[in-house]
Amino acid sequence: QMRGESDKKGGKAGGGKGKAKDTATPSAAPPSERRSILGPFVSLPEDCQRAALEVLYFLPSLPPDLTAALSDVLSNSLVPVTVVNYALDVLGSRSDVPVDKELPLLLRLALGSLVNPQDKAKDAGVGQRQAELCKVVCRHLPGLPYAEVLLELVLPTLLPLLERQQPTSASAHVLQLLEATYTAVLATYEIASGPATD
Repeated sequence: QMRGESDKKGGKAGGGKGKAKDTATPSAAPPSERRSILGPFVSLPEDCQRAALEVLYFLPSLPPDLTAALSDVLSNSLVPVTVVNYALDVLGSRSDVPVDKELPLLLRLALGSLVNPQDKAKDAGVGQRQAELCKVVCRHLPGLPYAEVLLELVLPTLLPLLERQQPTSASAHVLQLLEATYTAVLATYEIASGPATD
């Protein structure tokens, strides 16, 4: 399982004494109310992580608790960007993942703590990883089904972020996502190369 033992680097949950519980807070709770629990996935070699992710293609469905666990794991800085890219490839190969279900995962990966306060950068390397993740997500946006609805789904999240005072790099990530979204929509309507000629 991707969820199992508490992330040892995070210390004891809540700073209290005693052992952490073996079970997680229900995944249906908002991210700010859920305790992030990681299993052995983050410590596996990269080839083993890829093999584990391939299981996602064969599952009959992807329930909310599984996608929530996947979001927590892929957002962890211990997971290589190449593995995140592979996970998105696997998800993209399924035809039953609605865009409005996959998009929250993509936005969290691309924007980190801008959309999920739990994803605060913990070391200097996270900033570079965030930039790489944003590029990966931008490459995957055009492959989403029903790309014509992307603007309707993305703008309510991205536009308020642009109105905030935040680091230039964060605003750059938001603008990259907006550009990738518009490109995906244009490609859907087959006008990305310019107006049609008679």
